[in-house]
Amino acid sequence: MEISLYGASAETYEAVTGNARAFSKCLRGVERLVARGIHVKLKTMLMAPTVHEFERMEKLAESYSVAFRYDPMMARLWRGPKSFGTAAVSREDCAEGCGYGGKAQGLVQVT
Repeated sequence: MEISLYGASAETYEAVTGNARAFSKCLRGVERLVARGIHVKLKTMLMAPTVHEFERMEKLAESYSVAFRYDPMMARLWRGPKSFGTAAVSREDCAEGCGYGGKAQGLVQVT
């Protein structure tokens, strides 16, 4: 089961989702799934509000002994907010946030 992360802190989660309890609910769900032996993968989309917590999200996955992946591309949902494009991350921010020292190629764009 893949679960999307929208940050590694309650503050970032709330900023992205608008839900003050989303982070604790997500972690509680991951804990319950792992405890039941269900194969869990955590994933995230790199967004301006979350890129600074990329390494913390990786460590969070490690703490549960689950896989972690990220997607540098964002897709606008048909029902999503019009300001969604402001969450796109530049290649420099992506590279910096992901620990690649500015070596990322291309731009992270809303498609």
